Amino acid sequence: MKKRSAIKTILLLLLLAFLVTTAVLRPLYTVMVVSDSMEPTLYEDDRVLILKKEFWSRPLIRGDVLVIKDPSGTNDLLIKRVIDLPGDNIWIEEGALYINMAIARERYLPVKAVYKYGPKKIRKNRIFVLGDNRNLSEDSSLWGPIKDDLIVGRVLACYWPSERFQIVKLKSSRNKKK
Repeated sequence: MKKRSAIKTILLLLLLAFLVTTAVLRPLYTVMVVSDSMEPTLYEDDRVLILKKEFWSRPLIRGDVLVIKDPSGTNDLLIKRVIDLPGDNIWIEEGALYINMAIARERYLPVKAVYKYGPKKIRKNRIFVLGDNRNLSEDSSLWGPIKDDLIVGRVLACYWPSERFQIVKLKSSRNKKK
């Protein structure tokens, strides 16, 4: 009788472990930041928790921080901020980012971009992503808009090192008319 009870307990624990793993952990993934392109939001060697794309409950919006597959074809995972969405127009000139004819306010940036880009209309199924450290980031300013199937997930939090723990807040590029 004790043997049967022990087997039941083990089976229940295995079932519970399976449910927790598939329902709770499966949507989450961890990634190490491999460059300084997202400073000051995220630093090289930070560890971040992401929510995989297939588990999102809301659509992509400007300001989301994403993990993407490297568009240049390497197996690297990169972290970038969504700047522009399909149907929008973008250009960068004299340190200012323009989205749909309006200057975007990006108070979270350490320095303004020193390059020019666009104007360019973002096509369907593509997004425009940039690193927060604009002048040291390989991003859509070099590749152009990326296909949305390169998105792996949305960054939720930086959990390591522990003194840098933070929920990664949405920092939108709010527009003001030119």
